[in-house]
Amino acid sequence: MKLKAMSKPLRRLVWLAAVSSCLLIAMLFMRQHKPSEQLVIPVVEASGEQQESNTSTARRHSYGEAIGLQHEQRDKSKQAAREEAALASSDESSTSTVSSKQDDVISQDGPFITVHLSEEERLEQVPIEQYVLGVALAELPGSFEPEAIKAQMLAIRTYIVHRLVKADDAKQSLEIEVTDTTADQVYMPLKKVTQYAEDYPEYYAKFVKALQETEGQIISYEEQPIDAVFFSTSNGYTEAADQLWGQEVAYLQSVASPWDEQLSPNYETEFQFTYEEVYAKLNLKQSRRNGKLAIANTVKNDSGRIQSLDVNGASFTGKELREKLGLTSTDMTWTIDPSEKTITFKCYGYGHGIGLSQWGANGMAKTGYLAADIIKHYYTGVHIEQASKLVKNY
Repeated sequence: MKLKAMSKPLRRLVWLAAVSSCLLIAMLFMRQHKPSEQLVIPVVEASGEQQESNTSTARRHSYGEAIGLQHEQRDKSKQAAREEAALASSDESSTSTVSSKQDDVISQDGPFITVHLSEEERLEQVPIEQYVLGVALAELPGSFEPEAIKAQMLAIRTYIVHRLVKADDAKQSLEIEVTDTTADQVYMPLKKVTQYAEDYPEYYAKFVKALQETEGQIISYEEQPIDAVFFSTSNGYTEAADQLWGQEVAYLQSVASPWDEQLSPNYETEFQFTYEEVYAKLNLKQSRRNGKLAIANTVKNDSGRIQSLDVNGASFTGKELREKLGLTSTDMTWTIDPSEKTITFKCYGYGHGIGLSQWGANGMAKTGYLAADIIKHYYTGVHIEQASKLVKNY
């Protein structure tokens, strides 16, 4: 039947029915696709860059703190047993302060060094790079040239690695205990390092940069870490090891060091003693304490230092005289005043004279030499390389 043939009321009824059907279908469709308030969307945790990009600023801050704690826990667990024993009496607050300021710039890798702090009568255990920094800060003025600081750090690190190797060869573990005195190497403890960083931030930054640029590097001779001894000031030449120790060391030969005289405040020093003081310090027998003082039979070596001499007939090496009288060098002259019964020694240089001259190194750096040049000048025939290549378990 055609729509046009339908009566008008019937056509209206059919039209209303069609419209109603369309509305009903639309309502059913909308109800079926309405989002539920109870719907739970599973969250898939992102990782790496996705996680970082999808987190808030506060979330990123927490993530950063967590990474820091993981780093701290890793370092603590690595040395937990040793630290528990060695640092039982240490100041925990000062250590945590140093850690928060230095962990991000000072490597925690490599062996740990236990230092006996003589003034505080306690032990402090630190990673080797922190130890190198502590010794360098205790040894050198902050005004030193960066290349001289780097050369000094190479010597410091090599000295302690040489000790570690000797301990390992003796079937001990790769760890040692040292003092903070010249019996080993002078050392600035963590609390003082923190204070230094606050008081002299520019100097501290210079030392840390030198540490980073030499990290893990040592001085070797014939594929072994050398005994990298050093001293303050030369008299113009360093001393050959056999002249002081009686045994030749191939890399510790006498070399020229003309820079010290112009730079070092310790190049020339004077000491005055009465006759009685000399008698007592040299432990002269009563038969030699005759109210007079005479020095004879003086023998000097090629570096100008005294090898041996006689005082009132008693024989001494230059080393013995220096140590007993507390002099700064074995290169010395003296003036005796019989009327006042005094003797005045004038010494040139400061220290035993073997190996690296600190002020000589600074002089070389000022004239443009690099740390490697300085090292190869003061230590004959050596190389610079990573300690991990030469030392097992480093």
